[in-house]
Amino acid sequence: MAGLFLVFAALCCGGCSSSAPGTKDAGTDSGTKDGAGPDSTGGDSVGAGTTGTDAATSDTATDNPLTARPLRFDQDLYAVWGAAPNDFWVVGDGLILHNNGTTFAPMLPPSAKTAYRGVGGRSAQDVWIVGDGALVHWDGKALSDQTGKLPAGVTGLSDIHASADGSMLVAVGKGGAVIKQTTEGVWMLQETGGNTNDWQGVWALGPGQVWAVGDKGQALKLSGGTWSPTSIPKATKMLNAVTASPTGRLFTCGDGGYLGATNNGTWEATLANDPQSRSLFGMWAQSDTEAWAIGDDGALLHYLGKKWNLEEIAGTYMKVKSFRGMWGMPFKKGDTPFAIAVGLGGAGVTLQDAKWQDFRAETVADLLSIAPKADGGFFACGQSGLLLESKDGSSPFYDLAAPVTAADLYDVVDAGGAWAVGAGGIVVHNGVVQKVAGGKDLHGIAALNSDQLIAVGDGGTAFAIGMGINAGLAPIAETTGTQLPLRSVAHGGTLVLAVGDIGTILNRDINGKWTPEDSGETANLVRVIAWGDGEAMAVSDSGVILLRQNGAWKKVFDAPGLFLYGATRRPDGTLIAVGWAGTLVVGSTDAPFQKLANNLPNILFGIASGPGGTVAVGKKGGIYSVAEKLP
Repeated sequence: MAGLFLVFAALCCGGCSSSAPGTKDAGTDSGTKDGAGPDSTGGDSVGAGTTGTDAATSDTATDNPLTARPLRFDQDLYAVWGAAPNDFWVVGDGLILHNNGTTFAPMLPPSAKTAYRGVGGRSAQDVWIVGDGALVHWDGKALSDQTGKLPAGVTGLSDIHASADGSMLVAVGKGGAVIKQTTEGVWMLQETGGNTNDWQGVWALGPGQVWAVGDKGQALKLSGGTWSPTSIPKATKMLNAVTASPTGRLFTCGDGGYLGATNNGTWEATLANDPQSRSLFGMWAQSDTEAWAIGDDGALLHYLGKKWNLEEIAGTYMKVKSFRGMWGMPFKKGDTPFAIAVGLGGAGVTLQDAKWQDFRAETVADLLSIAPKADGGFFACGQSGLLLESKDGSSPFYDLAAPVTAADLYDVVDAGGAWAVGAGGIVVHNGVVQKVAGGKDLHGIAALNSDQLIAVGDGGTAFAIGMGINAGLAPIAETTGTQLPLRSVAHGGTLVLAVGDIGTILNRDINGKWTPEDSGETANLVRVIAWGDGEAMAVSDSGVILLRQNGAWKKVFDAPGLFLYGATRRPDGTLIAVGWAGTLVVGSTDAPFQKLANNLPNILFGIASGPGGTVAVGKKGGIYSVAEKLP
């Protein structure tokens, strides 16, 4: 558990550093051995059909060639819950996030206008989300809108909780609403004696034992099959949360800094020791004698033994943020505690070494590839099994929740849905993961037709993968004649090409035979695209761009030290390569290539163009829309 926690904390603080497949340590600050980055003041511009030695230095400035669309979530966040440190959920204003231990992925919510206020569940495959007139279920594969199954008259829910044994799943909300799921899966409105209090928090202890808290210090208890109201001592304002220790000791908190706990089953008020009496909204009890509460303006209270002590968030950014939800994992002696809290404006803190530290709710995993969809949308993939989809070039990206893996995904293609390949020879499609023989990393994938794909990777690996009428057939290994890593594969027109290290270019015929083509280069080629009748472009991680015309390859751009990783061709014939520091190199088969200076502090690993526009992706979850007009 400790290892998982440290990984999560490092990534959420933006500290990840890794190399893209086929790159020269692209994740470092410089990407060069001597620590000096590529020349940001100049680059070579070479006309198609010329050689690198004829290049004239050119660096064209342009206004906003890239528009950043970061996966940072600044919406108000209200609740957090999970099944494990590498499987938890955060919900807020029109937002549902899932974290796999390393990165946050935005899930497509049933309604972007709904405020989702509570989340809880029985397991990783049975998660429930409630909100303003909303009920959403996660079954381990997809989110489904269950709002239509709410009992009549239930308009707003604020919290939901499942007992540890799974026997009770209860949600509470406005106007006295208390609903419980039956063993048949039906949500039933509970009879609570006509109580119309707004309930804010709920905790299910076990079979027939539930507590809810809310208006004017009121509580509601289920015992012996009957719901009965009770007052919490000295509580006169709204109670916002209730929680319990692993052994069942209850804690509650509320407006004005109120704190209470049970002692031998009887509620008692406990002194907050906060001179500002800030309202408290989130709680977590590690044990009977240790608990935490968090709330407005950075209020953080720690219960040790018999009293609460005011503590300060140890980070920089979140000291005065207002928090709304807290959750932590039960742990055994010797384990590292895992807990997080979330709040307004995307606020977040996580417990590290007995201190609460900042984190930002954002996707910081590197996005390594992007592919256009026929309908105008895009697929993107990256570290830790991240697989995203957008409906067009300007719409948000959402997690497909398809990979049942945490392995890095290096390339993706649209072939009747997303197909992605990655570390260890994995192939992912529609939530199914298979591994090709040998388990070598696969770096590139392309669709050959409606029934077959081709994937390439380390050791000169190539596999034909069936789909359509060939779905379910085992991948077939093909002999490529090289043991060098193959970094990319492309199909366009009549061509199927793969490229790799030391200038490797291979041409595949219709029978699956691979034949070398002379690149004239020793640079590592990391991306290839193909189109039309025998035309193609390849880019290297040392600043070289090659064009294929009339069956031959020719160098058309050479900027030593400029790392390039991705390439695309627009419908109008414009060719674009991307790489270091947000670099775009733009040209065509009959126009010079030139480097565009935009000074973007990021590394771009992929770019794709389709009916929905042009989008580039890169380090730490970077997503960028590319301007329609480029020099």
